Amino acid sequence: PNSVNMRNLVCSVFIIAALCIISSNATSPGDYDFLLFVQQWPATTCESTQCNSSRVTMEFGIHGLWPENTDGTYPSFCNGPTFSLSAISDLLGQMNVAWSSLVGPNDDFWDHEWSKHGTCALEGPMTSQHDFFAAALKLYSTFNITQALASAGITPSDSATYPVAHVTSAVKSMTGVVPAIQCSGKNIGSIVVCLHK
Repeated sequence: PNSVNMRNLVCSVFIIAALCIISSNATSPGDYDFLLFVQQWPATTCESTQCNSSRVTMEFGIHGLWPENTDGTYPSFCNGPTFSLSAISDLLGQMNVAWSSLVGPNDDFWDHEWSKHGTCALEGPMTSQHDFFAAALKLYSTFNITQALASAGITPSDSATYPVAHVTSAVKSMTGVVPAIQCSGKNIGSIVVCLHK
């Protein structure tokens, strides 16, 4: 049970860490301890959800960049500007690939991620909606989970399995930290990297 079958990046009874599910409605941006950069495996999401098949790829995609607190809470829906496609117009080509909604219109997904998480992340180098989305795209390029796994010889397969320690090691070799692996049943749903503010 410490191996991964790569049909859909399948994980056997292993979760490095569970993501916190407690939300606190904050009103002030920047009131958090660290960020979670979450990448999702599309095939797992689409096993339990009706997905737009044209957007299902064999690569991890961005789910979000989420402010988080060490006490298990996270801020959400902070005061800030409303979502605007025009604010990120120069990023849309990249976002349509790296941060694509599997179940609905991309701009609805991005609006949700901005309204719930991005408005609370405005601090330091992220002072605008554009900065927030550009930061997530840069992280995606820097922490390419699909590439990290492929470089370690871990590729999607209907029959091959891989030790979970190898998956963790492959991601750690790229990020420098042990990732959180969130599973849905036996499938890897997301790989999460914790980042300093």
